Amino acid sequence: MIQGDVSTFLSALGASEGDARLDRALALVGGEPEVETFVDGGVRSTYLSLEDKGAEFLLTNGELSTVFLSAASKDGTYPGWTTLVEGVAPTSSREDVVRTLGGPLRSRDTFVTYKADPGYLQFDFDGDSIKTAVVMRELIGGLDPQPQPDEVADEVTVDGEIASFIRAVGLPMFSREHVALMTLAGPAMETHEDVRGGANWAYDIFPNSGVTLQFKEEVLVAALVEIVSKDGSAAYPSPDQLVSGLSLPSSREGVQAHFGKPERSSQYMDLYLVDDRYLRFDFESDVSTAVTVVQPGVEL
Repeated sequence: MIQGDVSTFLSALGASEGDARLDRALALVGGEPEVETFVDGGVRSTYLSLEDKGAEFLLTNGELSTVFLSAASKDGTYPGWTTLVEGVAPTSSREDVVRTLGGPLRSRDTFVTYKADPGYLQFDFDGDSIKTAVVMRELIGGLDPQPQPDEVADEVTVDGEIASFIRAVGLPMFSREHVALMTLAGPAMETHEDVRGGANWAYDIFPNSGVTLQFKEEVLVAALVEIVSKDGSAAYPSPDQLVSGLSLPSSREGVQAHFGKPERSSQYMDLYLVDDRYLRFDFESDVSTAVTVVQPGVEL
């Protein structure tokens, strides 16, 4: 059983602003949060950031969906790590976490996830060191595939130009894979920077190809590819070559016929897990308008 102050954050999942459960969670961190709200694909995301305390609360459509608690940040580290999860410290290794809490619900190269009613607790790692504890309402990405006896689970892969985007996401700025994307999407490029949730973000926008690359702390965390022109803006020039075997833009039915049942779906998007990256298709009037490759654990 997972014990500690994390229960306060778990209990607040689903709470709205003004709810006593959310107030208790914020009080546990302390301080006055900075509030920022964004709307993307019809989803309203509100960030309550306490960057000097290494904490950030994400409300999705008005309800708490995720809490991020930093174990190592240049802006601030959550001060309550000693009582957050019994037996786990910010200096704990991946092996220490598993030894203390047992086998995780799912395990990937960069994180381990545990079921912790009424939600989930995830530890993100930088190498073998804890980077962030993430308390989440929903398990995005689904469970690890479980091979049947005498069978080996097939790894889902995607061929086509989107594979270049998948390979580059998660790597540092100006990696060989990032430079290859610049060549694919360029040559024209506009860049602007922002500070969001206590982190430095940079955006490379390619106006002639409908591509936007998003960097968080100089790591490529998302790549947006517009496949339908909006308000006269450019769209990707070769959408039919993005995903082999899928002609884009496509109907929602066509995308699901190609990829199968999505990991997560809403009125505006379908989310798939492909090669340990999230692949999000946005829709308008049942037609795919954009595809985004996103690094796990990143909230856009």
